[in-house]
Amino acid sequence: MNDGAICPEVLTEGFLVEHHPRGHGRKPGLLKGLTPAECSAGPPRGYILKGLIAPGDVAIVYGPPGSGKSVLVPHLAYAVAQGRWVFGRRVKRRRVLYFAAEDGHGMRARIAALMLEHGDAPDFLLVIEPLDLMNSDDRARLKQACIDHEAGLVVIDTIARAFVGLRENDPGPEGMGTVVSCTRELAGEERAVVAVHHAPKGGDSPRGHGSLNGDADVTLHLEGEPGAGTRATVKKNRNGESGLTLGFTIRATELGRDEDGDPTTAPVLDEVDGAVGKKPRKLSPQVRQGFAILHNTITARGAPLPNLDGFPSASLRGCRVEEWRRECTARALAGSDDDDTRKRVFRRVRTELTNAGLIAERDGWVWAVPGG
Repeated sequence: MNDGAICPEVLTEGFLVEHHPRGHGRKPGLLKGLTPAECSAGPPRGYILKGLIAPGDVAIVYGPPGSGKSVLVPHLAYAVAQGRWVFGRRVKRRRVLYFAAEDGHGMRARIAALMLEHGDAPDFLLVIEPLDLMNSDDRARLKQACIDHEAGLVVIDTIARAFVGLRENDPGPEGMGTVVSCTRELAGEERAVVAVHHAPKGGDSPRGHGSLNGDADVTLHLEGEPGAGTRATVKKNRNGESGLTLGFTIRATELGRDEDGDPTTAPVLDEVDGAVGKKPRKLSPQVRQGFAILHNTITARGAPLPNLDGFPSASLRGCRVEEWRRECTARALAGSDDDDTRKRVFRRVRTELTNAGLIAERDGWVWAVPGG
């Protein structure tokens, strides 16, 4: 044996490829790596609900019975179908396929209520036909429906009803293993999946085997009483911030009258403060100064926000983002005469105020979030 000698067959294009006798003489292909510069030059990650859900994601929304899971998720999905801002976040319009496995009749009423509240959404499709996603044929039917309808978001409501006979504590093919593989296959690279699930009594993670929580890209945990106010907390966000909260209340809206003349109602959601916000955190003096400059600009030269979809329904005043930026420059927010430094500081201040739930933007307008 020629110890210490390098076999020439394993020297390829300047790279040393490990020789393995079980390779039967086949030279393994070289893996391509990305340099930091190539990583930096790559396109930004897309989104469906900015900062929370992106194509390819699997999100789990979970909570105890009666916490509002099946009111919050239709509210989010309907906004996606309309491309309408929700909880102060940008939304990219996508076709939605909503599989209501638990309560098809009740979900029809909730979607009717959403149409009364927010207008029509032709890109929202409700599926109430019974499917058993433990069955490979039904999984294939749902996936084909996503392809045929070009769905960008698919909702499974709920896991327990959609996967008949699911052994929730089993990680194998008769348990959460099938749920994980099904949601991943549905998501692929082109669409996101949101699955509604339950939480164990007193628990703050999804019910059943931990593989479901471990595989998810995003998890939202609902807490509180719908009548008194509920919040969904982002417990896990693989590609964004965790700790964000969606605050909301639930009320009944009248749909019409039944055969006896009594009102028929369905639950709808009212966003609290209209923003996704973090729990209060300390802001730097520079960020507080930028926020004060915004308030002063709106007071001096602001205007009522446009009466269009995506803007707050309240009669709030705002200003153009560019006008705010010019005022920050005039008041030396950055403390520098360098134009690149000024732009960088303004972007950071703007981002921190948005992430803190203190401001919101749309179509070049910016305003202070009420109660933020």
